[in-house]
Amino acid sequence: MNITPSHVLADSTIFPISRKVVKNRIAKSALTEGLADPRQNNLPNDSHYELYRRWSKGGSGIIITGNVMVDRNCKEAPRNVILDNKTSDLIPFRRWADSIHQRGQDYQGAISTLSLPPPLAIMQISHPGRQSPLASTGLLKQPIAPTGGSKGRVRLPGGSLGKITGSLCLLPPRQLTTNELPTIVSQFATSARLAEEATFDGIEIHAAHGYLLSQFLSPTGNCSRTDGYGGDDPKHRQKLIFQIIEAVREATSDGFVVGIKINSIDKGGDSNMVMEFENERLNLVEELCNLGTVDFIDLSGGSFEDAIFIREGGVFCGSFAERVRDRVQNIRQSSAAKPLSSDIQLPLIMVTGGFRSAFEMESTVEKGNADIIALGRPLCIDPNVSAKILADQRYQIEMPIIRIIFSSRNAMLDSSLTSIWYQRQIGLLSQGKQPETNPQILVTLFWYIVMFFRLYVWDWKTPMW
Repeated sequence: MNITPSHVLADSTIFPISRKVVKNRIAKSALTEGLADPRQNNLPNDSHYELYRRWSKGGSGIIITGNVMVDRNCKEAPRNVILDNKTSDLIPFRRWADSIHQRGQDYQGAISTLSLPPPLAIMQISHPGRQSPLASTGLLKQPIAPTGGSKGRVRLPGGSLGKITGSLCLLPPRQLTTNELPTIVSQFATSARLAEEATFDGIEIHAAHGYLLSQFLSPTGNCSRTDGYGGDDPKHRQKLIFQIIEAVREATSDGFVVGIKINSIDKGGDSNMVMEFENERLNLVEELCNLGTVDFIDLSGGSFEDAIFIREGGVFCGSFAERVRDRVQNIRQSSAAKPLSSDIQLPLIMVTGGFRSAFEMESTVEKGNADIIALGRPLCIDPNVSAKILADQRYQIEMPIIRIIFSSRNAMLDSSLTSIWYQRQIGLLSQGKQPETNPQILVTLFWYIVMFFRLYVWDWKTPMW
């Protein structure tokens, strides 16, 4: 059988603002690792170094870390890495960046990359907002959000089971005051500055998947504020995002990559509502393009309330990516038509989620629907997937089916079971072991119970209060 390498995905590109070179069009997307030790200040450790060494030699041009918390008092999970103004030791972070800046590859069938630059190390920085479970907040502390109380709390899918689980594991949030918002801005800027000091190539601001910045953007999650940071006007809901981007740029050098991850949609539903939401996000993309300070926009979707981003079933934001392409082309043509106008520095578009074949990825890039394709879960079961795709344009990604009979009709169980199973594979990779390619029901169920309890109820390495 003749194997034809992928030339489209192997092409290098350049980030428009930082001018950093990306050696190919495949990125490893952000995946929460759950490997930091709360008793050791939630720093990166040997497990991170081994995990990212394996990913760095797997062929991707960009490696994006899991969500690093900008505030140690607000975490998405107890074992998140934290990088904030109380972090005094950057050596573990430098070692983390070094583990990503590896040359060569582990996959012997890959096209040689020894002459190419190493992958870019991009740190995703995030604040969970209301999606901070009981295991992270403890019993006596509320998560924070744009809207507080019952209006602002997370409503998990899955009917009665989701409602009960949400009530037990996710406390009603406290509404952020206007005076607290400059602190949020400062926290993101501080994390970005420290990431650059730790030799990371850039950061990705996490404004997707229902976390704090995504909550501020949401027309349903941020509809009641009257301080210019919420309500019916999308520009008010976007205000905090643009302040953070400006602060991050001021805190870092011109050669530092700054990207942002946004949702195409927060959750599925009525087609008219989805279209209205997409139109609003298209306008946000246009505003981000006009800033001239953003290197890339990462398109994804979903939240705790509708975990679109962890379902199988195709590229869920493909149609939105086409609309983004058309909008970006209009911006470029409009700019070129203006007299005495300089070339606008448009961000690269990254599309994350659902790609399962080299052909599909190539087609998306060739059509202009994306500049970079990001893969997540496939790299949890084979860290060399990117290299295999680059080596064979007919490569198909085979994904295991993870389902327990009694959960097959419950959205909350299905999504959480899938997420926890893949996090288990991350743990195996971090130990230098091979992931499980054939899920065993009893083993999966055991780890589901253990990790669900640890992630959402109580982690025995942290106090309950």
